[in-house]
Amino acid sequence: WLKNYGLEQGFAITITHSEKDKKDGLPRWRIYACTRGQKYMPRKEAHTEESRNAEHNTGNCQFRVNTYCRKNDNLVYITKVENQYNHKLVETIAALAPSYQKFTPEMQEDVRLLATCGVRSGAIIEVLRHKNSGKYIHDRDIYNLINSIRHEKNQDKSDAGSIYLNLMKQQQENSSFYVDAQFKGQENRLVRLCWMRPSQQE
Repeated sequence: WLKNYGLEQGFAITITHSEKDKKDGLPRWRIYACTRGQKYMPRKEAHTEESRNAEHNTGNCQFRVNTYCRKNDNLVYITKVENQYNHKLVETIAALAPSYQKFTPEMQEDVRLLATCGVRSGAIIEVLRHKNSGKYIHDRDIYNLINSIRHEKNQDKSDAGSIYLNLMKQQQENSSFYVDAQFKGQENRLVRLCWMRPSQQE
């Protein structure tokens, strides 16, 4: 809810403080603040003219929301609100703040399903934007996720191929070692693999 509020107003929200219950591990106290709420502290003592004039994202913004989750009903209560800003609000914050560009689990599942089925990257981007019209999506982020998924898929294929070669080597060393493999398609994709050691055949 707070992230949506920040998106509507034009600023990004982050969790600056969180305390968990020692028994159940659930967060009980949390403080939400504007991402520009941290006071700017220069790291270097000596600055050039360029570094003094450089822009930074921190501005000691005073926006704060304190929340508390009660143990008896696990309902979240807002205990304090400081709705004050010391900077201009940005209408295009969704395209600038990384917190608004993260993929939801549903989006990741959609990309994984489409990429695994061989759908081209451009079509995957179109599907995501159609299903999530209110969310700003960077093409680069989608390409990175697609490449990661396809790399995992190729790694799985490589692992299966390594297992098959190892089994065939054992069969050459011992003719009683049973190996049955089935390949499919012009690329000889391994679709079934079964083996039995001599001791298992007795």
